[in-house]
Amino acid sequence: MNRFPQLKRLERAENHLQGVGALAGGHGVEALWFDETRRIDPRAVPDALYVNMGDSYAPTIVYDVASGEYLFTSWGDVVEAADAAREAEAASAAEAATVEG
Repeated sequence: MNRFPQLKRLERAENHLQGVGALAGGHGVEALWFDETRRIDPRAVPDALYVNMGDSYAPTIVYDVASGEYLFTSWGDVVEAADAAREAEAASAAEAATVEG
């Protein structure tokens, strides 16, 4: 029994992305971390992997670790969407705290 199935999926996704990068003329596979504090935890996995196409808004393939889906988008758009979701969540939490207080 594999104790770390997420790592196995992550390794497989990285191999897929390396193949895509080789065919598309990419510059390697890189990781995205939406929470930089998790990055220093050696047990943590990144939020996404992507093929570096040389520009943050160039179309590429992004692997979303949480959902296991491959997306055709830019990594810049992925980061902006994650930032917007975090900001909306924080605003909602602040509003709830104000209502409760």
